[in-house]
Amino acid sequence: MRQNETKPHEYDLDKEFKNFIGIIVREKKISRQEVTKIRKAFLFAKNAHEGQFRKSGEPYISHPLAVARIVYEEMGLLSTGIICSFLHDVLEDTPITEEEIKNNFGETVLDIVIGLTKIAKIDILQSSIQVENYRKILLTISDDIRTIVIKIADRLHNMRTLGAQLGHKQLKITSETLYLYAPLAHRLGMNNIKTELEDLSLKYSQPQVYEEISNKLNVSREEAEAYIERFIRTIKQKLSMTELKIDKIESRFKSIYSIYNKIQTKGVSFEEIMDLYAIRIILEDRPGHEINDCWLAYSEITSLYKPRHDRMRDWLRTPKANGYQSLHATVLGAEGRMVEIQIRTFSMDNTARKGITSHWVYKEEKEVMVIDDNFLSFTDRVRDLLADTQNTFEEQVAAIKSEFRLDNLSVFTPKGEMKSIVKGATVLDFAYLIHSDIGNRAIGAKIMDKLVPLHYKLQQADQIEIITSSKTTVKDEWLEWVVTPRATHHIKNYLKVVWREKVDAGKMLADRFYKKMEIKEDSPEIQRLITYCGFEEIEDFYYAVGVHNRTVIAKIEEFARLVQAQMPISPPNPSGEILINPELLVLGKEINIENIVIASCCNPIKGDDIVGLQRKNKVIIHRTSCEVAIRWMANHGGDIIKANFSMNEEVSFLAALKVEGLDGQGLLIGLLNIISKGMNLNIRKVFIDSKDGQFEGLFLVFIKSLKELNELTERLRRFPNVKSVTRTDSSFSPFEN
Repeated sequence: MRQNETKPHEYDLDKEFKNFIGIIVREKKISRQEVTKIRKAFLFAKNAHEGQFRKSGEPYISHPLAVARIVYEEMGLLSTGIICSFLHDVLEDTPITEEEIKNNFGETVLDIVIGLTKIAKIDILQSSIQVENYRKILLTISDDIRTIVIKIADRLHNMRTLGAQLGHKQLKITSETLYLYAPLAHRLGMNNIKTELEDLSLKYSQPQVYEEISNKLNVSREEAEAYIERFIRTIKQKLSMTELKIDKIESRFKSIYSIYNKIQTKGVSFEEIMDLYAIRIILEDRPGHEINDCWLAYSEITSLYKPRHDRMRDWLRTPKANGYQSLHATVLGAEGRMVEIQIRTFSMDNTARKGITSHWVYKEEKEVMVIDDNFLSFTDRVRDLLADTQNTFEEQVAAIKSEFRLDNLSVFTPKGEMKSIVKGATVLDFAYLIHSDIGNRAIGAKIMDKLVPLHYKLQQADQIEIITSSKTTVKDEWLEWVVTPRATHHIKNYLKVVWREKVDAGKMLADRFYKKMEIKEDSPEIQRLITYCGFEEIEDFYYAVGVHNRTVIAKIEEFARLVQAQMPISPPNPSGEILINPELLVLGKEINIENIVIASCCNPIKGDDIVGLQRKNKVIIHRTSCEVAIRWMANHGGDIIKANFSMNEEVSFLAALKVEGLDGQGLLIGLLNIISKGMNLNIRKVFIDSKDGQFEGLFLVFIKSLKELNELTERLRRFPNVKSVTRTDSSFSPFEN
């Protein structure tokens, strides 16, 4: 938001507001008395923001108006939500006081606006304060749900207008969106909002990828739409011969982000994705018959087209935790094309679109929300996690984010007691779910009488018997083997105790060195020694001494000799933090800067959309799609450096490829020939293994550009028996489960 004396961007504000009011009046969901209050709130906010403009040049009030339209038209909030949307920035950006809002619009509106203002005030800060921002956002879930809904609407409009922001600001905002806002919208059941947030995030974080997928969709769109139209016509004719009444049938393409995600996770090309388009059959509500009607529609459709039973998803009798109800099926249509079909009723569709906000109704002239038990249970868990003072704010946020997931597994104890645990959880996660002491002493498990390691990923219906030692067995690497906040919390707590013991032991040992060098405990020489050994924090130094790190001990002895010989002492890296314009870091031109590191977790190469993350005296280069980078950018927005590869420099970077398929004689030789002879590329490392007739392999290859990597990927993919080729982490190990 800014003040502007120039002619504002052409924008017919009164016409926009009049159209909005017209929609509200026609739909008759809100009484005329409430419409009067809405008009009053708009004029109140318009006057308050007079003379303020957005970066795009539009009057600032256009933003609250857009947010108000989103919360009503796309989310289902009623008059209170609309009024608060108009007022959501007045306390922060104008002279308006809390008292004025309370006197004009009441206590409830004031509470929500205060909640939104608290979030906004934190939002302009950076680094670790961002975690507190997320925490404040999540606190509103257990207060008034309308606060968080308006905040999501605010974020959606900001994403729709993100083009006005600078590149590094775009990366900060998109990473926050993917880290928190899109998953939160999904958890609240607002699937359309979640999909748009993800698509817009991809558009600005990886514009080349977004453009490529978008262009491929557009090429096939006209022909595909004609095919779907014929498909729908056939289904309508079939269903018209039953007692079912169709509200409407919609067609849609798979979202760009979900296509991108499938390419990344499944290792397939765009052309190999079968379910690019889908239809949604929405039946009229028949109270008491909704579920049976959906199954009847499915039965009629599968009498025409062969279903893929492995792709059936039934969320009718057991809806998702966010209230989502639908029947998903994939059928083999005419011309051998796969088509995804979603079948649900009108009321189910309303919940699927608007989620938890679809339950707002007027009762006795008051807005009331009918909340189901699942959501109440969710808010209770959020409240408990936020109240856990043993966790840091960052751990609290991570724990709550895990509650957003809707794909839990059902597993069993040796006595048959069922436990729910997130998909991707390991044996070690399960051990800590049972009890922290069992987790601390775990050494393995038995599943179906088969011994498995602690990092084994659990499968649906596994029955797990944890094997323990009489002693504690916790190790640092355990943190890489768990995904649940509970397990992470207990492992960190134990390691903190061990850390403190090692720090205390290190200090005792260091004191002996101080005496030998005749250095007093409060002497500035101690800080010089710590810096010389490569540390910034004294406790990190003491820990290294406490675990008898040979390099550090050698550095201390070297420092002592220099002191005794009265020689000059300089730290190994005196340069401190790098000062780089956040829009101008060009790799290739500046790749030789010793403080720039290429991240091994995602191995970016020329042609990737990349970002630099400034950490103390280093800049770590990641792909913008890297989960590590997204998490860092979401929590440390002030440390983002927009980066690009120089197009003129021929520099090779390591790329890690995971190759999967059916095992066979000559497989490894064939793959190596493609890489080294077929494309004349250098190989850094190969690790391949086979199991039950399947193979998995890691290939670390030096690559000059994304184009070269794509060509290599396609060649490997075409090799006989290869099922998928995907980019992976350099530390990937075949059959790590």
